Amino acid sequence: MDETRTFRFEMALTFDELRRYAPHLVEGAALAVGDRVVSGAGAAPGESWSIALGEPRERAVALIRIALTDAVLTLTGYDDARAARFLERFHRVFQKGGG
Repeated sequence: MDETRTFRFEMALTFDELRRYAPHLVEGAALAVGDRVVSGAGAAPGESWSIALGEPRERAVALIRIALTDAVLTLTGYDDARAARFLERFHRVFQKGGG
């Protein structure tokens, strides 16, 4: 399956956090780290994923400052069910604030 799926998110995420948490997306997978991009193989043959971060920015709410960036998640070779499971794991791995 060569289908590519692209998802866009605005995330409170730094590149250091991405590098630190990305290994939890697919346990045991080797990762490639580039300039604001982390990628790896999926759990099944022919699957791959990448997360690219945009330029960091900051959102201020009163005296609170939150680091933000645009993130693009690309899944290649995932069928519908496996893509849904990856997205669920992605959201759990990068969830903040206990919500």
